[in-house]
Amino acid sequence: EEKRENDDDDDDDDDAERVFSIVIAVFSRLLDERFFFEGDWKRRRRKFFIIYSFNNITSEEEEEEEEEEESKTTHSSRTITMSSIATQRLMAERKAWRKDRPFGFSASPMKDDTGTSNFFKWKCMIPGPKDTIWDQGFYPVTMEFSKDYPVKPPKCKFPEGFYHPNIYPSGTVCLSILNEEEGWSPSITLKQILLGIQDLLKSPNPKSPAQSPAYVMYTQDRTEYNRLVKEQSKKYPAPFERFEVCARDFFFRLRKKKKTRD
Repeated sequence: EEKRENDDDDDDDDDAERVFSIVIAVFSRLLDERFFFEGDWKRRRRKFFIIYSFNNITSEEEEEEEEEEESKTTHSSRTITMSSIATQRLMAERKAWRKDRPFGFSASPMKDDTGTSNFFKWKCMIPGPKDTIWDQGFYPVTMEFSKDYPVKPPKCKFPEGFYHPNIYPSGTVCLSILNEEEGWSPSITLKQILLGIQDLLKSPNPKSPAQSPAYVMYTQDRTEYNRLVKEQSKKYPAPFERFEVCARDFFFRLRKKKKTRD
């Protein structure tokens, strides 16, 4: 009897290994990520969850929660005439983002003390551009919108002291599409902003320096600049806080399908 239970456990492990091998193989083919095949199957499973979580796939419970929050925000926005246009636009941006988000990015409104989404302040995550000195990091960015949005652009900030020629010491991003007097347009979307910031990481603009140390190093000693950027990327490793949610949701769906087949 005990032997039979052990055999069943081994069969479950084998099934899990086969499932993850297939899923990982598909992701690897699509993304050309060879690192998926390094290590044993449990390590490959963990790597899969990194990609799974970075794609910001939410569980059914999270989606219901977000819809409820959006409903609350819609109701409250009707009583605030000045910010109603901005709120409606930001809610539309949220829906568009959930349908078409760039791979590896995340963006969502922060929550206030009551647990309601604050659509005027977002927390975002930008993956380092692939095959660059930035590609080992996942960089947090906050976006703050005014009541005059989308007439005026949002203010985007990395953590204070972020090392980049076009990032102010305060962390504020210096980018033409975020400047009302330069490249900003009310038609620019949240997705375009985040992709623009990601592109700025790998392609600094020396004509618009925002901090002296990174600018001087970028223009005078590129080797040392590259080294410092790589060191900085170690401060922003992959965020693992979504692993448990993603893993639980993945296995729940897997078990649900298995029960349906049975």
